[in-house]
Amino acid sequence: MDVIQEIVKVDREAGTVEYHIYPDPRRYEWRTGDGGRHLFDRYDRTVIGEEVVMEMLGEAVKIKPLSQPQTLGDAAAYVASRSDAIRKRLTTDEPQIGPADPASAALEGLIGDRHEYVALVVDIKDSTKLARSVELDVLARMVAVVSDELSLLLPSFYGHVLKYTGDGLIAFFPAPNFIRMNDHAVDCALTMRRLVYEGLNPAFDGWGFPTIEIRIGIEGGEGVASMLGNVATKRSVDLVGDFISIAAKLQALAPPGGVYVGYITERNLHIGWRHQLARVQTPASWPFKDETGNPYAVFEAPVVRTS
Repeated sequence: MDVIQEIVKVDREAGTVEYHIYPDPRRYEWRTGDGGRHLFDRYDRTVIGEEVVMEMLGEAVKIKPLSQPQTLGDAAAYVASRSDAIRKRLTTDEPQIGPADPASAALEGLIGDRHEYVALVVDIKDSTKLARSVELDVLARMVAVVSDELSLLLPSFYGHVLKYTGDGLIAFFPAPNFIRMNDHAVDCALTMRRLVYEGLNPAFDGWGFPTIEIRIGIEGGEGVASMLGNVATKRSVDLVGDFISIAAKLQALAPPGGVYVGYITERNLHIGWRHQLARVQTPASWPFKDETGNPYAVFEAPVVRTS
């Protein structure tokens, strides 16, 4: 349940805080019908009886508060701060740093168990056309800079790179807080988009390189971390779950610059993000269905990042 907390009293000597908690009115509305007073959810079109609401709020008060804000800060300021580093990477040969794989370390302790994750798939649109328009060394430098800069954003949103795809990457955001991970994935995606169009593309253009277009897909769900491969060739930890495939399909469906969000992630966002999404009309060929057999809903994220 989306709730609002209002601090009423702070006693610093006792180390206590008194606050009121109630359903967020942006999403819920109290109504009275034949069955008595109930809470109507405008987004999921469901009815929650008053007794159930009071029970839920009572349980919420018992839960230890958990705050897990993004650590990037202001997105516009961050993008501006990366300008010099991006230009340096495009114009000089910096020494390469050795391999690092914190994502595998994050997944190794979860191998074989089912957990909730959120997948973010980002791709450079028309990368084949881009490859034909520049020299190979220029392309390699551009792809390396894009991959580095997008990857650098992830830790601030508690995300990890699962794998690089040559013209993009697949990232994952693990629980324990599944709701917050969906929030962070959308926030991260919008910051990635800002970084590309306001940071990377001006640098590319300034040095005579072609600018790029990206598309992003996001979806959440259950996944299992698995050790794949053979020690004789390559063996690594991977994440298995259909939500990754759906995120990839959403990315492919999105227009240039678009951030498409799947049904599961939309249902699990806090209302501050959820009310900004716009439903997308999917094509007749869209293959996915929800649990009721209806077309799997797709939503487009806002252009402007909002915390």
